[in-house]
Amino acid sequence: MPGAFRSLLGVVLAAAIASPSAAQRALVDIPAPDTAAELAAMEVAEGYEVNLFAADPLVRKPLQINFSPDGRLWVSWSGVYPQILPGEVPDDGVTVLEDRDGDGVADVSTRFAGGLHMPTAVLPGDGGCYVANATEILHLADTDGDGVADERRTVLAGFGTEDTHHLVHTFRWGPDSRLFFNQSIYIHSHVETPWGVRRLDGGGMWRFDPRSLALDVFARGWVNPWGHAIDEWGRSLVTRSEEHTSELQSRQYLVCRL
Repeated sequence: MPGAFRSLLGVVLAAAIASPSAAQRALVDIPAPDTAAELAAMEVAEGYEVNLFAADPLVRKPLQINFSPDGRLWVSWSGVYPQILPGEVPDDGVTVLEDRDGDGVADVSTRFAGGLHMPTAVLPGDGGCYVANATEILHLADTDGDGVADERRTVLAGFGTEDTHHLVHTFRWGPDSRLFFNQSIYIHSHVETPWGVRRLDGGGMWRFDPRSLALDVFARGWVNPWGHAIDEWGRSLVTRSEEHTSELQSRQYLVCRL
């Protein structure tokens, strides 16, 4: 969930320590962030290590992170999540973090874009980045090379917004060069494309081809599909939550046709 990254943004995620039910108790009694204590409580696999890559003020309330091929970390964040107040003007954005001295800690933070509204996903590509911006997907580009987006294009629109907690999220590039992203329950999307209207009422996963603007539902029927990773055999591994239970599911698909 996006709010879980409020106190600590890590490049490598360790297994959760508390149970889902315990995490819901005493939400008003939140301890001050203690990086040393958090690191000490993690169980890390042999050969791996975890360190704090970036924290406030370099980044605040991050919603999704993704690396670009040049090693920079792209972060979408929201100051108004999970609900905008009456009269409030959203100014959420995308920040790019860089570790220029190679010590494993971000030392440069550049605000790539602002003026967004609950950008629940970001994925670098095609000369800029794709962003989930509430009911739409945008492509933001930097055409003059100053590190700041100066071109904004609406790629798709019509995604549901019934619950900000379940907006489209989790952008991933697939091995077929398509953009995969998730949608959670309570969201009803009716997206117009050059190939017709595509609909998804409830949880599932979308697949989008930026070249042809073809959009289709890759999987449907889940309640809350959150994480998504694709293994070397082309299987999509999806983490999902349903009420107070969690599980790991997999789905295999064909990425090329001969």
